[in-house]
Amino acid sequence: MCYHVSQQKKDAGFSPNPLSYIELENTFNARFEYTEVFKPAFHLNGFEHGNLYCIPQEYSDAIEPMRWGFVEKQAEKDAYFDHRIEEVTDMQAYWRKKGGYTLNGQVERVFDYYVTAEAIRYRRCLIPITGFFESKHVGKEKLPYFIHPKDNGYFALAGIYNENETGLFTCKILTTAANPLMAEIHNSKKRMPVMLHPENWDAYISDSLSDTDIKAILAKDTNQEIETYTVSKDVNNSRIGSNRADILASVNY
Repeated sequence: MCYHVSQQKKDAGFSPNPLSYIELENTFNARFEYTEVFKPAFHLNGFEHGNLYCIPQEYSDAIEPMRWGFVEKQAEKDAYFDHRIEEVTDMQAYWRKKGGYTLNGQVERVFDYYVTAEAIRYRRCLIPITGFFESKHVGKEKLPYFIHPKDNGYFALAGIYNENETGLFTCKILTTAANPLMAEIHNSKKRMPVMLHPENWDAYISDSLSDTDIKAILAKDTNQEIETYTVSKDVNNSRIGSNRADILASVNY
């Protein structure tokens, strides 16, 4: 599972350093139409349904703000209409109702349901982040860890998205079984976000992929060197404002 991410960078001494939109654009060879929409968070809690900044398959040279929380396309007139799709008229109420269901999707099931099968085939997206937070259960305690590329670069998470009639993008992060490192940290569910192998960043949002190609890309774990360390328990406390620079600082338990 992946419900907490960071979009900000820090230097080797763990001093937080605001992330420039130019650096993000140059890394992924894509551009913001309006750079003022870029407001990266030190800690973005998925349940607040803020913006992830994504490169969509349909516009692979663009970076679009997408609300974190996938809303199904309305399909009443579609021959493959699934009765589980509901009419969404109040977006905030929908997200509150669905909770974590809209934030993540399992790769093992993404082709099984019409509402996600169409998206994984035609609306994949890269989700660049500088790291994410996950908690390890030690006795009755939950110890939050920050997981990030050792070179302070980016992860590109695999995602899917929809765009509604008003131009609002919504997305979810795809998750998979944890690799050995992440299984030690996320030792309850043993899941992790799909961190795409860098050689597949561009390939993942290519229009030419078959289902077999997509599954092969999703199954290949990142080869990036990863660093992990424990951070403040404020990450897991929704009553405390945790979108602040020191949330990325190491805390020993």
